[in-house]
Amino acid sequence: MMEDPRSTRKRKERVEEKAGERPIHSMADVRVREVDYAKYGVVEGVMGAKNDERSRCSIISGRWPSWVFGAEGAGLKVVELVLLNGEWEDALRRILPGMSIISMANRSDAKAPRTVELEKVDFVFTDIDPPSRVNLWSLARRAIVSSRRFRRTPQEWREKTLTVRHSGCGGVTDAVVHVHIYTQEGEPGLDVSIPVTGLRDLSALLDTRTRSGIPTAAPTKIVLDELQVMELGGRRGVYHRCGWLPAGRRDVQVITPNAFSPTKWCKRKLGCDEWLQVLDFPVGVMKALEKKEKELLVKDKSVLPLKVLSAVSRELQLRCTVTDSAAHAEEVEKVLETGGHGMGGVVGNVEAVPMIEVGIPKPAVEIDRMAMATKSDDAEVPEYLWDDRLLAGLELTKTTEALRALGKLRELFLRWWKRKVTSSFLVWWLSRRHKGAQMITPSRLIHFDPRSARYAWRAKGQKQYKVMRNQRRAVDRSLAEDAADAIRRSSNSSWWEWTDGSFPFFWRWPEWYQTQVREGCNPWMSGDIPKCRIPQRKDKDESVYQGMRKKLEVSIGKGYLEIGLIHSLTSYFAVPKGLDDIRMVYDGTKSGLNDAMFAPWFPLPTVEQLLRVVDCGSYMGDIDVGEMFLNFIMHKSLRVLLE
Repeated sequence: MMEDPRSTRKRKERVEEKAGERPIHSMADVRVREVDYAKYGVVEGVMGAKNDERSRCSIISGRWPSWVFGAEGAGLKVVELVLLNGEWEDALRRILPGMSIISMANRSDAKAPRTVELEKVDFVFTDIDPPSRVNLWSLARRAIVSSRRFRRTPQEWREKTLTVRHSGCGGVTDAVVHVHIYTQEGEPGLDVSIPVTGLRDLSALLDTRTRSGIPTAAPTKIVLDELQVMELGGRRGVYHRCGWLPAGRRDVQVITPNAFSPTKWCKRKLGCDEWLQVLDFPVGVMKALEKKEKELLVKDKSVLPLKVLSAVSRELQLRCTVTDSAAHAEEVEKVLETGGHGMGGVVGNVEAVPMIEVGIPKPAVEIDRMAMATKSDDAEVPEYLWDDRLLAGLELTKTTEALRALGKLRELFLRWWKRKVTSSFLVWWLSRRHKGAQMITPSRLIHFDPRSARYAWRAKGQKQYKVMRNQRRAVDRSLAEDAADAIRRSSNSSWWEWTDGSFPFFWRWPEWYQTQVREGCNPWMSGDIPKCRIPQRKDKDESVYQGMRKKLEVSIGKGYLEIGLIHSLTSYFAVPKGLDDIRMVYDGTKSGLNDAMFAPWFPLPTVEQLLRVVDCGSYMGDIDVGEMFLNFIMHKSLRVLLE
């Protein structure tokens, strides 16, 4: 079988790259490391390396193109979307403005070409048996994936049927989708299997604050060994929220909690938005759809759940990435063994560039960093992570000279940044002073006296001017003091740490919010001002007591806490953080401060709500901001209530 010349040329270009360069595929630098605190381990490495390329695909659909959102959710790049009818063309052009959409409904006249010329891609996804005008079998380099079995298949293509359960991909229905994967005989086999991950029930999607439904008694508590469809006994078509929904049915009702029901439970049907969440529609797509379009999608039982399609697309891309990475490694190794001669031509002298030199010992933080999920505030900064990434981008070897050069670069850029902090304030200050000259209208203060041929003060004009001038000077003095504090702290900081703490660069914020950032947000009080006199008790555990004392000394030393008049005391306590560190918690409930302050209602996300946006291939990160919350200023009306 003849190989596509474009594919051969791309493979040669990849081999001709230096062996020390990062591989093209983003998964090549990722390792899974086993740790005690994670069931499946943690991902270690660099995601999305240099020259990263997404797999390209085309979509051919006869109705709502669910494969578009499934492929995009898996990280594939959709090149073209072919629609056999124009039912959803206008909506899709509105939702996907940058995508190339080809409608076959506009090609019914006699002058239209008999075939549709499409770009060659890695994958083709479809939900129909494409017509002959779409030369499907010449488009895909790797595989053709369909949710419907083709009636005719060329002899050089082989078929594999993959059965995927919606519930196994994080869905809330018992739908079973049969996906047919077609690959050519000459291509490596794609051993695709979808692992069962992210099991959840219907309660993750239901809105507990909707005003629809019939009040009903709470259902009997049931302990399940495994999740399943739970139809309540004696209530046909009524299902429990802690189970799944039956596939293909839209006339079902659910028993779910409701904040406005007198019994706190209600029986109701699912709304259009909830049905689209059941089908795993992205929030952005749901917001872009009109009400009638949502109703049509909910009624269409042929719409496939997107999490199934995303899982299949992601697994296909992963298998192809692993296959290409292995083939790429073998080709590079072959070129190295032949001294740079291979692949039908001279490549040149290729030297392997190791990322870590033998002569440079690994620091202790590099060895023990992944031992615990939570890091101590005093933990050493893992500079090697930044060094490795910079050296990889610059295509340099990790040597002592290279590390010393990186240190000098950090010193240079740190000085440049400190100067920019000062210069940005001066630019803002001068522009503000220029605007301030026009704040007092001269006609309100003085008038022209024709008898003396000069200007004279109006009645109380001079007194008013002095008052406004003194107010202006007081504001300027306060601004200058706060800016000097911010610039001083930034000048004493290092590349990795705010050594003397930090103060907001308020002049870089929007003008309408600069005062709130600099002085703090004025709280809303809805009750009596607390006057707590209960002193802080010493913790019985000496190590915890010393840890809290150390945290307070650091805050006082960096100027986050200052001496002043206090009307109420605030208690605090510590919770463990890792093995040898604590996290300070300032308790405003015991002193009565939380009861006296008014705060607008806001939803507190739960694990169930988090699962709405978690897919079987989702990545999560833990960002520890440390003492960043101390950077923001507490309003002066609150400072007297805190100690």
